[in-house]
Amino acid sequence: MKFVFVIGFFLLATAVHAQNALKQKKQQTSFFYTQVNIHGGYIHDINGGRFDITNRAPKNQVAFQLFSLNKRRLQKGYVRTLSLSSSKLRYSIPFDRTVNSSGQREANFRLQMLDTWLKFDTKWDRTTLWIGNKSIPYGHNPRLDPVSSFMTNMIKMDIGFVQDLGLFIKTPLSDKLDLELSITSGGMLNKPILVCDNLIKNEAQTIDPKFSFSNYAYNNTWLVTSHIGRPTYQKNELGLNIVSGRINNTLIPNDLIFINRIGGDWIHKFQEKLKWSNQLTVGYSNSDAEGSLGSLHYQTSLELFLGKHFFFSTSYAFNFHQSMSSELYHFNYINAQSLTYSFSPHTRLRLNHYHAGILEAGEKRWGILLQLVVGFGKRP
Repeated sequence: MKFVFVIGFFLLATAVHAQNALKQKKQQTSFFYTQVNIHGGYIHDINGGRFDITNRAPKNQVAFQLFSLNKRRLQKGYVRTLSLSSSKLRYSIPFDRTVNSSGQREANFRLQMLDTWLKFDTKWDRTTLWIGNKSIPYGHNPRLDPVSSFMTNMIKMDIGFVQDLGLFIKTPLSDKLDLELSITSGGMLNKPILVCDNLIKNEAQTIDPKFSFSNYAYNNTWLVTSHIGRPTYQKNELGLNIVSGRINNTLIPNDLIFINRIGGDWIHKFQEKLKWSNQLTVGYSNSDAEGSLGSLHYQTSLELFLGKHFFFSTSYAFNFHQSMSSELYHFNYINAQSLTYSFSPHTRLRLNHYHAGILEAGEKRWGILLQLVVGFGKRP
């Protein structure tokens, strides 16, 4: 009897343990994440040299992100035609302090919308749809060390913004070619939602700090971007960029400009340790203020993973615009380097250097900056 009792007790304990082992925790579907960016150092520009906070991106800021997975989509496990898979809501509060052309200091806080979109999966293989504010498929962002990267994006230099509000599609054309397409508003949301300025009193300023909301009036702007290239998992990526739109002129206020661009890119990767990218785009622009201009845009960048915690990045980019009816031209360039020490996936310390210039204005700028990025919370 003792033997039977021991065996029975053992079988009961085994069954209870097995049932407990089969129990699983509910899958997390909401992720809240906060990121703090502190960035400053020695800056030299048209106002001379000084120690100050950064006057170029990434700005000093606090960013908040809420990422959600569709619970029903996870439970269902398949897509009949079109199904919401995830959503993202990301805002930042950047602090900007500069010295204006009169030598007076200015400072402001802003509330800025960043990635805010709905993502839909489809029944077609590798075909995804986004609706909202998202990075447009023109130019390449850093991939080895993308967390608040210091590296330049060619699109920012060309059209003035990297994200836009609209419709985004990624789908394969064949086993060896992918298509990324976006139809967007042409920079309608390329401004802060709320601004608090007049934070520094000086001789030219007598009013107190004030809050103001941006005017999001639509000015018939639009932008269509497309990229056809090899899938991102390939060792060598070759791609073709085509861009067309009507956007605000980044050089002259209250002026709209038509742009057309075509170009190619090549990316070489060695495992997760090296990425070398090259981009060349030619184009045509037309505006009421400046007339017709031909354009040339180029960027080369190299990213290296050094050892266990170090990343090194360097890039050079320029934009050149030449009038087709006069001697008017615009040429601006930037050369940047960044050395990163990664304490963890959430915490990074960077030493950044840049040298930039606007040739026609005879303006040169350079700086050596220290950047600290710290994140709190969870990401998917």
